[in-house]
Formats: sequence, structure tokens, C-alpha cells
Amino acid sequence: MLAIVWFLVWLFVMQEFVDYYLDMWIVTDERIIDISQHGLFKRTSAELHLENIVDVTAQVIGVLPTMLNYGDVLIQTPGEVVRFHFKQIPRP
Repeated sequence: MLAIVWFLVWLFVMQEFVDYYLDMWIVTDERIIDISQHGLFKRTSAELHLENIVDVTAQVIGVLPTMLNYGDVLIQTPGEVVRFHFKQIPRP
């Protein structure tokens, strides 16, 4: 029974590590590319050309993010939904 619990804990930790380690944002002078890993076997990628950006918002909410100077950046495209949401980035 203990082996099953340790295996499930290890599986959860590895899934979170892979999700964190394989998520990346690539910002060039022409576009922004967002590659997101969802679980162990699903990956999505999206790109946004810089001329399509309508609004950029930086959010620093809370005492700890204010003291450590990190927060979220939301990039809005002409649609209603926020297209890109960069979470917990330094110096937003």
C-alpha cells in the first residue's frame, strides 16, 4: 500500500515538474509564441503577431509579489478574451 502511495506522489510531482519545465514563452521582434504543456502528453502552442496587440496590462497583487517585484502580464488582442496571460514573471 505504501508503495502505491509513493508512486502516486512521485507521479504527481513529476507531472507538475514537466508542466513547469516545458512551458515557455518566446518573444521576438515580430511575434510572441506561447508553448504550454498540459499533463504529460498534451502540448499546445499559440502565436501572436505584435501588430495585433491592443492592450498590455501588468498586475502585481499582494504583499509578497510587491516586495519581490513579480506579477502577471495580460496581453489583449482585438477579441474579448485575454489571448496571453504570463503568470508570475519578474518585473512586470
